[in-house]
Amino acid sequence: MKESCTAAATKFVCLHVTILFFVSAPLHPVFAGSWIPTSAMIAGRSDHTTTLLANGRVLVAGGRGTNHAVLVGAEVYNPITKLWSQTAPMNRPRMFATATLLGDGKVLVTGGYTGTNYTSSVELYDPSSGTWKLTNAMNATRYAHTATRLTNGKVLIVGGRDFSSGVRSSAELFDPLTGNWTLTNSMLFPRYTHAATLLGNGKVLITGGYDGTNYLSVCELYDPVTGTWSTNGALQEARGSHTATLLSNGKVLVAGGYSYTNGNPIPGLPSSELYDHVTQTWNPGGNMNGNRYIHTATLLPSGDVLVAGGSDQNGYMSRAEVYHPATDTWSMTGELNTVRGYHRATILTNGSVLVTGGFRFNDTYMKETELYVQALPFSIKPPVKLPNGNLAITFTNLAGLDFEMFAATSLSQPLNAWTNLGSVVEVSPGKFQFTDTQASNNPQRVYRVRAN
Repeated sequence: MKESCTAAATKFVCLHVTILFFVSAPLHPVFAGSWIPTSAMIAGRSDHTTTLLANGRVLVAGGRGTNHAVLVGAEVYNPITKLWSQTAPMNRPRMFATATLLGDGKVLVTGGYTGTNYTSSVELYDPSSGTWKLTNAMNATRYAHTATRLTNGKVLIVGGRDFSSGVRSSAELFDPLTGNWTLTNSMLFPRYTHAATLLGNGKVLITGGYDGTNYLSVCELYDPVTGTWSTNGALQEARGSHTATLLSNGKVLVAGGYSYTNGNPIPGLPSSELYDHVTQTWNPGGNMNGNRYIHTATLLPSGDVLVAGGSDQNGYMSRAEVYHPATDTWSMTGELNTVRGYHRATILTNGSVLVTGGFRFNDTYMKETELYVQALPFSIKPPVKLPNGNLAITFTNLAGLDFEMFAATSLSQPLNAWTNLGSVVEVSPGKFQFTDTQASNNPQRVYRVRAN
């Protein structure tokens, strides 16, 4: 709680500002680094794609839904209204596809599983018209492959799995200017459920994955200038279905994943590793607070990495934790409101993280979505008593958040007895102000701020 007083004529009007975040009934107290439920998607899904569009909205497409059906539908999340709207369906149902935002604002969706076979089909989503258009197919069918937009604007597709050919080592490039695909050199090892990371020097790092027999520790580096691959050291632990995150310092954080030891499955590793592209070496990172795989990892504006959900030997989880690069340590943060794996996480333009869908027990494909808010510390200025008796309350926080102000005569009042005074105005990015027009009738009030 922050307390401040301001003089008004011959009396003091005391302001007790207690920053509480909560949502509609039942009330959920939420503090910095916690999860706020937002509106549900139209369709429950897992193994889908999510893309942050140039307009700040989020496109969700395909995935697996009710009765394990592979989905063709797509929908868009508006972070301003916090609502979902249906957009045109894709031309093909697909799960474990890739989605890549192109330089012109369109979204390239490639491959995946259609429910009957793996596919090489490719389509483009145009946000301006809300429509999909099939374009030239890839040279190979692929499922659980990776797609990386290179610094030259082309998209590198790597690996994946096919029914007839097994696990692929091949790679190909999409040129948005021509709409054509060209084969580039193949990786040295076939793999799927791997991760691809664009490094600061423009090269692409491939980590882990499964070759059909073993989980891999050997890593490879793709050079777009020469179109060639080279081995690039090895992870200390072989893994697939892990995450790889480019940190603000240029290093790559690999965390969790599925593996084998002496032929026995390991459903979730607790370890993390760090790749230094300058020295081209791997070093052990701090251990997470538990095992996990099929989780998400998101770089936050603070430079920390949020890891959420996934599964371990006990099943799907709601646990979330944050990696701190400065100290190479992990700390627990607020738990998701529900367990989930095979979900997706998308960083929004205001710095919050949108988690969508996923799978949980009882064959449930989830519609529920939630927002992670790593709110900045509230910087609250002393309240100002205006000449007309109104009281102006000003504070700063993350731009784009929505707040409401509540008041009571005592902190001991139950939360459901507080009076909603209305919305807080964001007067400039990150600067919020509320004016209490009833302050002159209430010589002492207690205020609470709620984030929606």
